[in-house]
Amino acid sequence: ATPSFNTVGSWNSVALACGFFVMMLYPFLVGSRGITRWGSAIFFVVLLLTMGLVNFPLAWVLVGFFALTYLSYVIWKRKVQGAVLLVTILLLSVSIFGFVLQGVISNIVGSPGPLEVGVSHRTTFDVLKQSLKENIFFGKGPNTFGYLWDLYKPADVNQTVFWSVRFTTGSSYLLSLLGEIGLLGWLAFIAFLGGLWYSGLRMVTVPAAGGDETLRLSIFFLFGYALLMWALYPVGYTLVALGFLAIGLMLASLRSSGMMRVYDVLLFGEGPLGFISALVIVLLMIAGLGGFYIVGSRYAGQILFAQGVRSFNASGNLDIAERKLASAIRLDPRNDSYFRSLSQVHVLRAQTFLQDQSTPRELLSSKFKDTLDRAVNASRSAILVAPLDFTNFQALGKIYEFLASLGVDGASETANAQYAEAQKRAPNNPALRYNKALAYLAQFNIKRGDELLKKAEEELLGAVGLKSDYAEAQFLLAQVYDAEGNVEEAIKRGEAAALLSLNDIGPLFQLGLLYYKNSRLSDAELVFKRAVSINENYSNARYFLGLIYDRTSRKSDAINEFEKISSLNPNNAEVARILSNLRAGKAALVGISPPAPSPERRKEAPVKEGDQSSSLKNTSR
Repeated sequence: ATPSFNTVGSWNSVALACGFFVMMLYPFLVGSRGITRWGSAIFFVVLLLTMGLVNFPLAWVLVGFFALTYLSYVIWKRKVQGAVLLVTILLLSVSIFGFVLQGVISNIVGSPGPLEVGVSHRTTFDVLKQSLKENIFFGKGPNTFGYLWDLYKPADVNQTVFWSVRFTTGSSYLLSLLGEIGLLGWLAFIAFLGGLWYSGLRMVTVPAAGGDETLRLSIFFLFGYALLMWALYPVGYTLVALGFLAIGLMLASLRSSGMMRVYDVLLFGEGPLGFISALVIVLLMIAGLGGFYIVGSRYAGQILFAQGVRSFNASGNLDIAERKLASAIRLDPRNDSYFRSLSQVHVLRAQTFLQDQSTPRELLSSKFKDTLDRAVNASRSAILVAPLDFTNFQALGKIYEFLASLGVDGASETANAQYAEAQKRAPNNPALRYNKALAYLAQFNIKRGDELLKKAEEELLGAVGLKSDYAEAQFLLAQVYDAEGNVEEAIKRGEAAALLSLNDIGPLFQLGLLYYKNSRLSDAELVFKRAVSINENYSNARYFLGLIYDRTSRKSDAINEFEKISSLNPNNAEVARILSNLRAGKAALVGISPPAPSPERRKEAPVKEGDQSSSLKNTSR
């Protein structure tokens, strides 16, 4: 999808992975001869060039640190040689140059890597502190930092462009583990790593009976590099795997150097114990094959899921999308995103039934109900698979919100109940309060009632309180105040929405309409002109712009606007009638219902073309 795509993970992770293999090759480069040295040198240079291409400061710091460490080691061992000094000083110089002159490298490369956004150490500590208050000993569970972020993220994050991003890891891998596995598991893991590092330090500083000294030093560097990488960076799967590879090599090196006690267990002896041991081995083999099958099924499910999404995005084919998603679920029924996406496909199909005029209504009603039942069941399955994920409850709430817009009794209450469950898992997410307001307004459009408007207003004020620059909430809040008759506050919110989204014609049209209703015609004219400058074919903005020209005695300008509207909508009888009035010297809306000067009170847009009517329909709320 992007030029920076790679199988390691983020672009910066590539630099850290290259640094890992630099540490692996470094001792061999200075301590070997012949083809081994030349082969190591070639890979060494390629890895450094790749690090320069990525240009990640942390990778340079780690490599430079271990270059200094190795130089100190050979001086202590009194093994200072020309090759050692040359390679060490070269590596140290490259690291310093890469760290200090990052801008120069970016100019040389010509295409700096993509920016990477993560959680700061301070914010990570804040999230962990809140998490440990609830689960201090055992944590929330493995791989759950994303859910912890939803629960405890600071409210000021909502004021940034990353307010809706779920960060699945904190500022570092080891810090994230503290919230996931709790204090007991984290201390045990840190004690294991610390003990292993100290054993490795003894291995390279105390004369050992066996093993190659260069190999031992390489493995110790690898392990130390992996520890720092885990402690300072939010590593992904590949870097975690490389770290565990370093742990395994460290254990093997300690074993070969004679610094780890060895116990021999006879697995296939005579008698019952030997039979039981053989049975256990067979069961482990079967479990291993089962593991391969599970992993393969998950990969196949991802492929089918991607095919289904791609098919829908490219051609809007609901049948293929549904079939592919269902196949993905059969292969991997533990992935909640598959169920969530399938429920959305079912809802889209249900919406198409509402627009079908050729099929008997009785049959359509049956199909509509069956499809919505499937959507609800798929969404509930997503909740069962991942009950900690607020998006699953949000998705189910959207289904009931859709039903509320159709006037189904109790649908609005059920939608808000689901949103409330989502809020328990993401209390600082303003989108959930916005969703609740939409559910109340969907019910208001059917039943009316000032209490529904007040509830929607309360939720929208809460959303704006969490995120002051939430343009959608400000826009909808302006509509709510307008429906309540509070024009002054409606204009205030409309102005805020328009300022937050200067190129969005929806808020601009809403603001212009509010100005028009309040007889601020000069302000309305400026706003409608801005909307027309963004979209010259926006007929509804031109409609009110023409009315303004008519009311301010600029008949020729009004005629020009409505002639443009007529060219875009040649079959619109109302526009033709207005043009006839204007050319006859009459007011534009003579003989048109509703009478002048209140066309803004319509429930439908005066010009229905494309998506233009939606903005005016929304204002009727």
